[in-house]
Amino acid sequence: MGKDEFIAILDKSFAHGTPFIDYTGDYVYILMPNDPAGEEWTEAVYLKEDASVEKKLLKAEKAWAYFLEEFEKGLAGSVEDLMVGHIKEVREKLAAQPAPERIKSLIADIIGNPKNYSANLPIAKDSADLGTIKQKL
Repeated sequence: MGKDEFIAILDKSFAHGTPFIDYTGDYVYILMPNDPAGEEWTEAVYLKEDASVEKKLLKAEKAWAYFLEEFEKGLAGSVEDLMVGHIKEVREKLAAQPAPERIKSLIADIIGNPKNYSANLPIAKDSADLGTIKQKL
């Protein structure tokens, strides 16, 4: 697996709904739905240092846990002003929803209100941002 495989993942990332994609100086992370209902997700990470790709297929509950880990821990290590407290507030508000809806709702909130999370949140807001991300690989 490598850069070309990750580009192929990016190219189909919006096929079944809105994915979460972030990019740092070290890696690009994607969590994308594999079906419109959001019951199954693909998590993929492109590590720039060695151009390797890590990819997992996840059920929604597991995808939710991995998503939170990326946002609260992984991204927090790269984004100095990441407002982790706000993330936890939103997470608590979504707790009663089924996992697919929690994931979709958190993605929608992050994309719709990025300034609530960071002044310069390094995320893809829509498919038009994919070209920029590909250039960063």
